[in-house]
Amino acid sequence: MEQLGQLKETETDAKKRLQSSSLTIALSGSKSGAGTTHIGIGLSVYLKNQGIPNLLEEKQDSFMGAGLFKFTKAKRDSYGLLHYRNLVIKPYYGAGVKLKEPSFRVHLMDWGENLSQALSMEPDAVILVCDASIWNQIHAFESTEEVTRSGIPYAVIYNHWAIDKKIRIPKGAQASVFFRAPFFSDPFTVSNELETFYQAVTNEILKETQGGRRWDLSVIRWGKNVMKKLRIKEHCPPGKG
Repeated sequence: MEQLGQLKETETDAKKRLQSSSLTIALSGSKSGAGTTHIGIGLSVYLKNQGIPNLLEEKQDSFMGAGLFKFTKAKRDSYGLLHYRNLVIKPYYGAGVKLKEPSFRVHLMDWGENLSQALSMEPDAVILVCDASIWNQIHAFESTEEVTRSGIPYAVIYNHWAIDKKIRIPKGAQASVFFRAPFFSDPFTVSNELETFYQAVTNEILKETQGGRRWDLSVIRWGKNVMKKLRIKEHCPPGKG
């Protein structure tokens, strides 16, 4: 019994080390329809283009995974993951479905409008997507307050933000974490403007994670056992707050 107990403790410690070496980014919207899934797909494409394998997981039913499987040639593997245009997506299956956990260093979790639940999971960083429409700014303000209070590194992305309009910034929030999303109809294609945008966002949220240790995004490229360090340049996208 003593030996079995030691074996279990060793296994638990190993899992903790593996978890601590991974990076989890939660994405959530200030309201339904703010564009969380759209932003999440673009971020996943950007990271993949940078040679960073990542998994985009639906934590609520946005119909993204089901729609891709039904209306495209997306293939499903033994982990239940969809492979579409070189992206890997885990659709929402519900609590009753248990699947093998795939091995990815970077996890993008799409929580839809379930911000409180996303924060309760204590991710390494949070991306809050807000609708900048005047009638929705109260939701954006309250959601930003909630993220700020959590103490988790974060960035706030505004959709539909006119460049000449001002937004309310909650007390304790820094202007550097606010971004204006450029318009892009196809999230699976990352233009030069979008690359600059996602560079700036990821640079912001990765400044301080894991107890103050800066992430350098050292990753293993697909199919190679060669470590590659990707440096994200300091850059401010057009219209950043």
